Amino acid sequence: MAVEMFKKYDDKGVGVVTYSEFKAGMLDMELPCTTAELHLFCQMFDPNKNLEVEYLELSKGVKSMSNQTMFQVHSRSPLQPTFRDYDHCPHCKLPVWDGQSYREEYPMYIKVMLKFISFDALHRHPAHLQIVVHSHITTLGLVERIRRETGMLERHIAIFTDKSREGASMLPMGAKLEEMGFRAGTLDEPEELLLYYDYVAEFNDCPILLCDHYFGQTIRT
Repeated sequence: MAVEMFKKYDDKGVGVVTYSEFKAGMLDMELPCTTAELHLFCQMFDPNKNLEVEYLELSKGVKSMSNQTMFQVHSRSPLQPTFRDYDHCPHCKLPVWDGQSYREEYPMYIKVMLKFISFDALHRHPAHLQIVVHSHITTLGLVERIRRETGMLERHIAIFTDKSREGASMLPMGAKLEEMGFRAGTLDEPEELLLYYDYVAEFNDCPILLCDHYFGQTIRT
């Protein structure tokens, strides 16, 4: 029935109709499908991908065409995952994205001495670091360097200007060293900067965890 109907649209008798004609014919026959499904139906009978439906193939049945289409899809070679290999800055060690990372025209450098507060009394502890970085490195960048150099897996590491561990001396994570007023020099003569770092406890403001209502209460049986 469908083939005979589409022959009326096929003036040249070549066995093909346009997508619009095919969709209109299927809608006239009240085909139970959505617009998206109808478009996929057109593509199934358009092997040449020229926006023309070979309606004569309808006589073979949809199942035979779907099996052929599935075979073509599964016969393709599987995709191989690839990974970008980023270059790293020789000083801050952070990845350089396609050579387009943030760069200063005349970069300045700071020799940062990072001392682990918990072992400040030990002068040669392996957690004490001395690194040369760009002056535009952020506090978070320094934390990543600490993790990389020491192998620490602790997430909450803070950097301070002194050993007090007070909030006023803590460096904000997103701020750059140059924005916080630290002086910088050339690569041959970088300015020296002494900073401290340590673990910080994550504050949890959960009212249940902070509730001390039952502290010191005697359990009654």
